[in-house]
Amino acid sequence: MENGDYVVAIDLGTNTVATVVGTRAEGGKVRIVDCEVSPMEGMDRGGIKNVDLVSKSIKQNIAAIESRQQITIREAFAGISGQHTRCVKYPYYVFVGRDGEIREEDVQKLHESMNNVQAPDGETIIQIIPQCYIVDGEETTNPVGSFGNKLEAIFNFVLGDNSAVSRMKRALQKVDIRQSGLFLNAVASAEAVTTEDERNEGVAVVDIGGSTTDVTIFYKNSIRHVGVISMGGNTINRDIRSYGILERHVENLKVKYGRAMRDQIKTDMTIRTPGLNSRAFKDISLLNLATIIEARLLDIIDKVIELIKISGCQDKLGAGIVLTGGVAQMKDLERELDSLKQQQAKNELGDLMKDVQEKNGVPFFGAIVHAGNMDELRKAADVAKAKLSGGCFLLGAVCGDKVNLVGMASPEAIKAGVHMGKVISKAAKICCGGGGGKPAVAQAGGKDPSKINESIAEGVKAIAEMIQ
Repeated sequence: MENGDYVVAIDLGTNTVATVVGTRAEGGKVRIVDCEVSPMEGMDRGGIKNVDLVSKSIKQNIAAIESRQQITIREAFAGISGQHTRCVKYPYYVFVGRDGEIREEDVQKLHESMNNVQAPDGETIIQIIPQCYIVDGEETTNPVGSFGNKLEAIFNFVLGDNSAVSRMKRALQKVDIRQSGLFLNAVASAEAVTTEDERNEGVAVVDIGGSTTDVTIFYKNSIRHVGVISMGGNTINRDIRSYGILERHVENLKVKYGRAMRDQIKTDMTIRTPGLNSRAFKDISLLNLATIIEARLLDIIDKVIELIKISGCQDKLGAGIVLTGGVAQMKDLERELDSLKQQQAKNELGDLMKDVQEKNGVPFFGAIVHAGNMDELRKAADVAKAKLSGGCFLLGAVCGDKVNLVGMASPEAIKAGVHMGKVISKAAKICCGGGGGKPAVAQAGGKDPSKINESIAEGVKAIAEMIQ
């Protein structure tokens, strides 16, 4: 029996090929019935380098599923990734006629206009993803039923190199499989590991693969940015190989004994691996192994954070960062990411605290920092507290369409008359919010990010007035 009612998707990764088979269920959903993951040969950095080796890997992979399900796979959707893919934003608008009510046909007109957009020379349009709609300057996720004169939209065009897309199709044809369509692996995996609430609040999914790291950013349930970093787990493996470890032992060594932070190694234990012969063993200490891994992971994390900044979404990640992919299982990786964020917060606060004021011996300041959610803002406040002895401060951050505020006061500041709960209450009112707390610590939220500068200024003014 051929595909029939089955839906098949094949994901070609640098190190593995995965095939998933499902059946169509109610509501357009797909029920997974089988999957197979096996080694891949012939791929490099998400691109096909040897089409014969890739086709052989695909054939061996699908044979297992065909045997179990008693089907013959003749068509499949293909997942594409690699550094040859990129995301480009394309804005467009239409004017609304009649009585100003936006109808489904107005939205459809926007989408149909995108079909006329041509890809740049040498590239193919893989996916067109609507990012957001804007009605008379105000962003909305669903414009139908709204009133306005001008309906705008920003679309994300996912582009891929022509030759890479062509090689993908050729690899499938060599095993008699017709390509039903293409999907971007980064988007598919990101949607699989996040919830609707996370995608609505804002989340960056970092998928650390073999040769590349994919970064997919969601906000208000829309994809805001997709980026690819040309570094992954294989980069770490190459560094471990430089110690003379045979390639066939590297991955197991990394997975079994590797850690993302060398500071967590509390032993001088050494691992011995087989060499070229029975006498040529190769030794590596756990500390050296962790040092290699940490150095490369810091490179990857630095590039991820820089990509998030370039996307303009650093203040829209209410749900933070989600790590996935094989390397994401590395011990202490989450802790390493938090440590780097705290170091960046220290550097940022170090610059901001140059403007510290003082009254009657009590230092105080207010500042706006980058923090994706309240938890990150509180961590920044802890850093400021450690830096500012005997004083008080108010920190604010824009997170999407919200404002978060946190204030802290030392015993000396409280003795001088500062009550941070009252300070933050005054500041929050400016940005259409509310909150409060104790004299030593308080937090609040607001609804108008455009007023955050005025809110911080009001808080600093209140502090100055309280100090006696």
